[in-house]
Amino acid sequence: MLTVIATDSDSGNNGTLIYSLQDVPRHSGMPMFAIDPHNGLITTVQSNVLDRELTSEYQLTVVATDRGRPRMSGAFFSLNFLIFVVFVYMHTQFPCFQH
Repeated sequence: MLTVIATDSDSGNNGTLIYSLQDVPRHSGMPMFAIDPHNGLITTVQSNVLDRELTSEYQLTVVATDRGRPRMSGAFFSLNFLIFVVFVYMHTQFPCFQH
């Protein structure tokens, strides 16, 4: 679906980031989106659950945290940013013209 990228100017584990999602929207108890913790690739988990007629947009919160020891949390050690997934309406039936 899309890849997020964050950078950290520290060296070693302090400069290596891992990604996670907070408050992931769910369908039938299962998360609808996932993120690869190493490369930031966001994908849908379940096929055929995204329906613009039911929900036209989703808000995802991505957290990028460095791998320093101990892992810190808070404004100075992790980065949170929002992603809005907006569906554009596309006709599912194509017009038919008769001559």
